[in-house]
Amino acid sequence: MTKSIRAYGEGLILEWLMDEFEPGHPNIERIYSEPLIEELIENDGVKNVDRVIALCMTMMYREELY
Repeated sequence: MTKSIRAYGEGLILEWLMDEFEPGHPNIERIYSEPLIEELIENDGVKNVDRVIALCMTMMYREELY
């Protein structure tokens, strides 16, 4: 994955995490996977964080659909 594609995907993740599904409740509350949350926290753009990359791909696919 190129740096520009990864940055785009991570931007989509950040945008989705901060969106609210109900007033006062951001989407981050919908993530129940502790390892994914840990990888999101530890992600520095250099480490190989498979769950974050998979979420990037999911967010890009979601963009394509809608």
